[in-house]
Amino acid sequence: SSSSESGHRTRPKSLALLASCGKPPTEFYSIHTASQLLDRAMALLAPGYNDAVLFFSLVYSCVDLALAWDKFGQCIKPLHHWLLISFLAVLTFRSFQVILLYIVDEPNGGERAESWGAHHEIFSGFRQKGALPRALAVLTWAAGLPFFAAWTAVGTSWLWQVARQTPHCVPFPAHLWFSGVWLALCYTWLGIHASLGILAVTFEWRVRRAEADLRGLADADTERRWGPVA
Repeated sequence: SSSSESGHRTRPKSLALLASCGKPPTEFYSIHTASQLLDRAMALLAPGYNDAVLFFSLVYSCVDLALAWDKFGQCIKPLHHWLLISFLAVLTFRSFQVILLYIVDEPNGGERAESWGAHHEIFSGFRQKGALPRALAVLTWAAGLPFFAAWTAVGTSWLWQVARQTPHCVPFPAHLWFSGVWLALCYTWLGIHASLGILAVTFEWRVRRAEADLRGLADADTERRWGPVA
């Protein structure tokens, strides 16, 4: 909608319209506050040096796992399969996020990242204006996150069985401890993204409800005075 495209510049017009009609702007202030909170949270996912650390750490872990691949053969469950696929899944998911940020920011010289609700739009995909960004967002949230959640649950079961029945099948004891730490990180990662997803959906619902309220207030006079309001 036009209110999201013009970002923070449309909010004063919307608030003025509500005021001129005798309507309280509480809903819009609530949306603005939620937007700021969501942007601060999602800004933590912006690309940085941590991505380089993550990339090299996971690549090193994949190489180390490949070198010791045959030594996992005595395990009651293929724990090494779970580790490798989860490493690759995190790399793929993070790559999609960085690509989304690049695609959205690049045409506008990076200015979009400062606009109202920009991180919500980038990661949720609700208001993407291109086929590729929307496809990546949908693929990430509709397929990537559910797959990773299911695969983490599988890894939990496998690690529990290996630790109880064949704890000495791993090449080194450190592999078992590392698997436990990685499993905890996977659950932390899932929790963070699930929380951000819920916040993004809630924010989008509030924005659409406010837009519907504005459309209900609009008439010929307000269109002449303020232009399209939603």
